[in-house]
Amino acid sequence: VPIGLQLPDDDPFADAKQQLVDAYGLPLDHFLVKGTLCTKLLATLRILVMTEVDVLSTFAALESNDHVDLRSKLFSSENEELVLSTLMATLQVLFAGYETTAEEDDALLCSATIDDVARMAIVYRRGQKVILKSALDEVVRLQSQLKA
Repeated sequence: VPIGLQLPDDDPFADAKQQLVDAYGLPLDHFLVKGTLCTKLLATLRILVMTEVDVLSTFAALESNDHVDLRSKLFSSENEELVLSTLMATLQVLFAGYETTAEEDDALLCSATIDDVARMAIVYRRGQKVILKSALDEVVRLQSQLKA
């Protein structure tokens, strides 16, 4: 499932965050796969939701060669909470964009009246929903782990 991220136009630190995204070699366009959340997606989100203090301290760390690994390490618990809530909201919007549920897709697939092209489209759409559900479940797991 493709997921494109962007810096909000009204973010006063958008240019600085873009510089950090570039410095870490992170993309704004990502793909979700079943069973895992890409570390690059999480790292990019960690930058995109940074506060002014987070941005300044990350630049300071980069300038002093004290590289912060945003892929495997939480920046701060507050930042991670915002990352997960932002990702949850994004996934819910993507999920809501489908006109049918997985159960309705299953019923359509059992129908003998659909042609092969429609069947393939439904299988693809259902697969997208499975991936989104898996990502939502992983976000919930990470949120409860963060609160523990």
